[in-house]
Amino acid sequence: MQKILIGLLRRLALAGVVAAAATATPAYAQPGSGTILSIDQMAGPGANGKLFTVDKQTGARNVFSDLGLSSQGVQGRDPNAISWLPQTLLAPSAIILTDGNGGTNQRGALLKVNPNTGVRTLLSDFGNAASGPLGLFPSGVQVVGGLLDLWATIYVVDPFAGTDALGALFKVRSDNGQRILLSDFGNPSQGPLGVYPDSIALRPTLLDDLLGHELVIADASAGTETRGAVFTVSAVTGTRTLLSDFGNASQGAVDANPLSGPVGVVVAPAWSAQAGAIYVLVAQAGPKRIGQLVKVDPVSGQRTLISDFGNVVYGPKGAGLQPGSLSWSGPSSDRVLVQDGNAGTNSLGALFSVDPVSGLRTLLSDFGDTTSGALGNLPAGLTIVP
Repeated sequence: MQKILIGLLRRLALAGVVAAAATATPAYAQPGSGTILSIDQMAGPGANGKLFTVDKQTGARNVFSDLGLSSQGVQGRDPNAISWLPQTLLAPSAIILTDGNGGTNQRGALLKVNPNTGVRTLLSDFGNAASGPLGLFPSGVQVVGGLLDLWATIYVVDPFAGTDALGALFKVRSDNGQRILLSDFGNPSQGPLGVYPDSIALRPTLLDDLLGHELVIADASAGTETRGAVFTVSAVTGTRTLLSDFGNASQGAVDANPLSGPVGVVVAPAWSAQAGAIYVLVAQAGPKRIGQLVKVDPVSGQRTLISDFGNVVYGPKGAGLQPGSLSWSGPSSDRVLVQDGNAGTNSLGALFSVDPVSGLRTLLSDFGDTTSGALGNLPAGLTIVP
């Protein structure tokens, strides 16, 4: 499990720190279309986490929801992933967060954040059996829905749930938080087994209306010699297919570090020049073991190196890529956004913008630089406001 515990020592070191004493709710600017939303696992005096807005052009940061403030709703324990819940016929838009240690017995929680006020409410308690099968540490989230849907559907991946703790994919109702177990990564009847499925993306198909969506799951430790894998999963049946085995040299280079593994995944949107291509973050990969961004062919599973975060030829160096910290920018730039929780000034995190073809990257926001806004501590998941 070493490969997925990036930043854990910093969290343990801050355990027991008293949460912020502030009770008044500050007035935060509402995020507009194209704004980057970044969830930081440990920002704030009590290390409860903060939800930042980041300007896509300047990298300027503002705190939108402080998970250490009870005046803004449910407090955070380990917020780690984020997705945008679109407006539907019966519900307004919202921001969805996973909290790996939230909920009953710290088995995880799904939080809903009001995009106008930053106020948080508990949507699904993964430690409450009344809401469905139990989780243990939800770490990835993907929302699917459109304006003509009655309700959006939320998919959550948990690396420790499921049979033999080999991971699980949950389907969650966005109206009442009720869960079902869609794919049990420890159940061989649903496809190849997982080990540590940690992140999720949506891959729309031409037959969505007839066959349902297809989901892409990155697993840090599945595949040959536990080098990691990328699965596709039916959103209807939960059936899994192994797309790319990161220990299979016939599908691309196998990293020299046995502890490297996929920790983030995104699918290029339909409007992108890379439409349909799958991009995966591989933690601890590369000669410097800092991490790499690779491109996965959506049909063959062939892997191609795009950017090595330990090689300055591609741009500013990273320091240790975080699970789930991957998204696609808006149509105006058509780039991959990558967060590194341990890069930046004083190792407080950094947000990079990466060209999906050349792999050249620029530093968009340094979470340790106060001139760019409020400080971070361990930025993890991110998404874009449509």
